[in-house]
Amino acid sequence: MIQKHQQARRILAYFVLEAGVLVAGFFAAHAIRQVMDPWFSLPVSELRRYLWLLPASVILWSVLLWSLDAYLAFRTRTLGWHWIRMGGVSLLAVIVLFSILAVLKLHHIHRSFVGILGVTLFLALGMTRTVALGFLGHYTSKGYDRHYVVIVGTHPEAVHLAHTLHGIRGGVYQIRGFVSEEPREGMLEEWPILGTVSDLPALAKKDP
Repeated sequence: MIQKHQQARRILAYFVLEAGVLVAGFFAAHAIRQVMDPWFSLPVSELRRYLWLLPASVILWSVLLWSLDAYLAFRTRTLGWHWIRMGGVSLLAVIVLFSILAVLKLHHIHRSFVGILGVTLFLALGMTRTVALGFLGHYTSKGYDRHYVVIVGTHPEAVHLAHTLHGIRGGVYQIRGFVSEEPREGMLEEWPILGTVSDLPALAKKDP
């Protein structure tokens, strides 16, 4: 239960951080479009005419991030996975915004701004996740926020489970060893046999 609460708080922190990134990215996109005015036939309208798009964009991107499971197993995903997912979210969001502008016939909103917004938020979210994964990897490598596992049994399925958990990206799980049903000593591949099932309460009280 405690771990579930910790995970929920962590996901909420990711969400709040990226909501702030989306807000900052919106203003950056408008500034970029202003700088690029000479490249277009019409200058971009002043910022206040676009501000209604700010909450709409934040909500849209946030809903898509949740819907596409962009916060699920955050630490165990590859960096490439995160960039691809941010690209998919941003592409879908831009398509939705283009559709809304077309249906509502909001011709005063420059479509070029929407395109630049999509690219800006894609890059901003991708870089944010790159930094976050780097920080979390360093944090976990120091022994923080790890799950220490003792596996019951010494049969092949137990060994397979150990390899599976050990292979999960991010170093989230650290295998402490196995406990057997009958007294037994030694190593089981690269992990020690720590005792028997009756030793579990004592093992649980030990520091990792």
